[in-house]
Amino acid sequence: MISVGISAVNVSKSFSNYAVLRNVSIDAPPNLITCVAGPSGSGKSTLLRIMAGYLRPDSGRVLINGVDAYVDSRARSIINLVSYVPQDDLLISGLTIRENLRLALRVQGLSNRVIEERIKWVSGLLGIEHVLDKRPGQVSGGERRRASIAIALARDHEFLIMDEPTNSLDRANVDLLIRILREEAGSGRVVLVATHDQYLIRNSDRLYMIRLVS
Repeated sequence: MISVGISAVNVSKSFSNYAVLRNVSIDAPPNLITCVAGPSGSGKSTLLRIMAGYLRPDSGRVLINGVDAYVDSRARSIINLVSYVPQDDLLISGLTIRENLRLALRVQGLSNRVIEERIKWVSGLLGIEHVLDKRPGQVSGGERRRASIAIALARDHEFLIMDEPTNSLDRANVDLLIRILREEAGSGRVVLVATHDQYLIRNSDRLYMIRLVS
């Protein structure tokens, strides 16, 4: 268990009496790409949702910089340090990609100047400048995925949690994403990903394998 970073400690979760996770513990410290892998249905997505603050565990704890994210009175402010990318896109279908990015940043209370600077930076980083003024339904799956990742990166939070981030990405964009994650980790951020992508697994620094609950 680490005092800096994010940890799951003996986390269990069931849905309708069906156990998805049972006593799972992992540590994701800063400066590393931590990867959670396992077969479909093993609970990877559930674990990440719990660690990102979106789903309360039945038992066990989630510690963010040593603070219990579901108990401590400071938990809400700690959870606001997490950028989470689920398997499904973060995008609102009725807004353009640019408007989606603006909305995500506006809720942080940033000035219009800073918002536009971050949009310019992150869209250039991920190569999505050409789709900024299109709606999600007008772009490819890979472009939507990169737009969702762009939202998480633009928020510039201390913790970056991504579920199957390479979904719909071709090899060139997977390579780009890995370089970005390496830079994010190198800057001192916590980077936690769940994936079945063997290439991403091989490029991670710390790997946890979780199994189907028997």
